[in-house]
Amino acid sequence: MASQQELPAGATIYEAGDVSKGAYLIQSGKVDLMTAENFRLVTLGAGEMFGELGLVIDDFRRRDRRNAHRMRADFNSQRNA
Repeated sequence: MASQQELPAGATIYEAGDVSKGAYLIQSGKVDLMTAENFRLVTLGAGEMFGELGLVIDDFRRRDRRNAHRMRADFNSQRNA
């Protein structure tokens, strides 16, 4: 099921160790992939997706995600089998 989410600047989307519940497709704004030590690995923007690996391998989140700017994204949740 897909839903649209709007997040304010600086919001934590998920943290390392959280259970993967879905993937995000960024519609506007940007999001940072961070390490637990608060080191930015990459910044993603409109048209890019993140969180999809957790859907494929059905695992816990491995990195923190925080949005650097106000962000709007489509969230696609896992299907319960």
